[in-house]
Amino acid sequence: MAKKRESKVKVGVTCQCQDPAVPRPPKLLRKTQCKSCGKIFQTNRPLNEKGVDLCLKCRTKR
Repeated sequence: MAKKRESKVKVGVTCQCQDPAVPRPPKLLRKTQCKSCGKIFQTNRPLNEKGVDLCLKCRTKR
């Protein structure tokens, strides 16, 4: 059987550890207080969506 040859040519692969993290713009996140437990959390959900005033823990209990 013939051996497979490994290509030594790099095809535009860059190390992801060198890429800087992309900061999330602060205007997308807003602070909200949970109506059930009083915890202050950040969300990007619109105000007109149902259950937006509940934190994730309280939302999953419903």
